[in-house]
Amino acid sequence: TICVAQGVYKPDRTSANPSGSRDRNATFNLVNGTALCGGYAGIGAPDPYARDIAQYKSILSGDFNGDDGFNFTKYADNSIHVITTNNTDAATLLDGFIIVAGNADGLNKEACGGGMYSLSSSITLSNCIFFQNSANSLGGGISNEKSNSSIINCTFRNNNSHVGGGGMYNWYSNPTLTNCDFAGNTAKEGAGIKNYECSPSLINCNFSENSA
Repeated sequence: TICVAQGVYKPDRTSANPSGSRDRNATFNLVNGTALCGGYAGIGAPDPYARDIAQYKSILSGDFNGDDGFNFTKYADNSIHVITTNNTDAATLLDGFIIVAGNADGLNKEACGGGMYSLSSSITLSNCIFFQNSANSLGGGISNEKSNSSIINCTFRNNNSHVGGGGMYNWYSNPTLTNCDFAGNTAKEGAGIKNYECSPSLINCNFSENSA
């Protein structure tokens, strides 16, 4: 398990390049079998391992320049996918993060999944917030392709897709969503969720003020 302290983390930053590369293809690529957990107080706190995801926010951001404006303005230089998964299984956990400011504005898969693009994966995703991510094509918050992930206690708010699935797009995918909220998402079709050849399971989920 990797414990992540409060703070803002950007995928183009490395120890060798702490100021960032501005490479829009930079992404947090989840490693199979690894648990990544945010919301810890971190070094300098009385108890670095104190965990409160509401108080100690761990933010994964695609806003490389820190200049995003209202209603997805100044997104042209943002990360295409903040997070990606590829052939990762249910032992792979992402828990307690805010995922924000992805902008999938390219072609093909690079037009899908601004917040997260998941391919052939069955990860466990819990206690995460997908906020103000955008996609030119499908899945502003998340785009699932042939993926059957378990998504628990997650919020999809104010994400946008120009085609379908403002909050989430599922393509040949059968995710299970439990206690999830979809609010204020926008798309041409399926503002909250759009599905194609799918059988997702939704348990105790709320949809409010989404617009298509």
